[in-house]
Amino acid sequence: MKNSINIFTNYFPPEKCAAANRMNNLAIALLDRNYKINIITSMPNYPYGKVFKEYRKRIYKYENMNNLNIYRLWIYPSNSKNIFIRLFSMFSFSLSLFFFLPNLFFLKGKYNLIQGHPLISTFVSIVICKKILRRKVILNISDIWPLSGLELGYFKKNYMYKILKFIEKKNYNLSDKIIVQSEETKIYLNDKFDKESFLYMNLPNHSFKKNIVDKYDNNSIKIFYAGLLGHAQGIAKLCRAINFDSLDIEFHIFGDGGEAKEIKKISNKTNNIIFHGMTDQKDLLKKIIDFDYGLVALASKIYGAFPSKIYDLINLSIPILYVGEGAPGDMIKKYNIGWTINSNDYVKLNKIFKEIKNLSKEEYLKIVEKMNDLSDNKYCFNKQIIDFENFCNEL
Repeated sequence: MKNSINIFTNYFPPEKCAAANRMNNLAIALLDRNYKINIITSMPNYPYGKVFKEYRKRIYKYENMNNLNIYRLWIYPSNSKNIFIRLFSMFSFSLSLFFFLPNLFFLKGKYNLIQGHPLISTFVSIVICKKILRRKVILNISDIWPLSGLELGYFKKNYMYKILKFIEKKNYNLSDKIIVQSEETKIYLNDKFDKESFLYMNLPNHSFKKNIVDKYDNNSIKIFYAGLLGHAQGIAKLCRAINFDSLDIEFHIFGDGGEAKEIKKISNKTNNIIFHGMTDQKDLLKKIIDFDYGLVALASKIYGAFPSKIYDLINLSIPILYVGEGAPGDMIKKYNIGWTINSNDYVKLNKIFKEIKNLSKEEYLKIVEKMNDLSDNKYCFNKQIIDFENFCNEL
């Protein structure tokens, strides 16, 4: 058995989101490489803003899942748009960390990996690890906060924003190493804070492969979207703008979020928009493997954001329809593994849907072959995890 590694994260399964999946995949991969893994996390509550039923009325719960030691701490969850309630929610987990501090003295690790959002609980975790426990810290940055919040309209450039910017800088400066999920974030850290980082892509750790040699039929196209259903994704607006019935294309939607009820109402009025709601990840993989295209959407450009769904689709060899701007679209164009459409350009999206209806099996197979090659080489999870371990061993 190698050394222990402690992972601090607000998000972890059974929650279903990119951050939870990323931390879980990494934890299992390190476990397979003979590390002992301790997860310090909150009671699961995302995306509902309520603690899951089986974890309610608890301030602490220990679990062993897949040989991962999981320590779940009390949190006051909230989906409120009120900034003060959201701040209290962040402080609540930070408070739990301080009460859990005596236990952390016994959870010694080679290093502590800390998820970089929310900023406040991240800062508390870093201070505890660096200043009190005197341990090495690796900070994981998936989104650039508070810049992302500013671009999404959650913040204005006021006093609160300045405080969060101060905390952001402290988090970077106190960390021994930083891992990021996009090249844009690497550039941001280097230019703004003179900090080097390691690009850790949220690659899936599974080996599902699409077999479409005999299945592909452009007369019965099936597209799916799986993920958060919120304003930032704009799926409800897309459903209102595109007539899938007249296109004779099925659009299947998996997920939950603020727009879920609206999307369900839209699906009830049309034949070809099918709303499935939240689905377990294993069941989801079994279902989507037979779909023809995967849709990924960002309603507005968020600097540094790179939807991990794109890596999932590459791994599954499912051609991509990306509605958004920035680096994700550039990558799809570079490798010719799908189509990119600017956010809210539903005229072009409608043309793309008509185009794929006329795509031959041979043309479709060429895209799939390119995705297979990327999955086996450039975007191979096992190769990445070796590079990640080497990066961490430099501490």
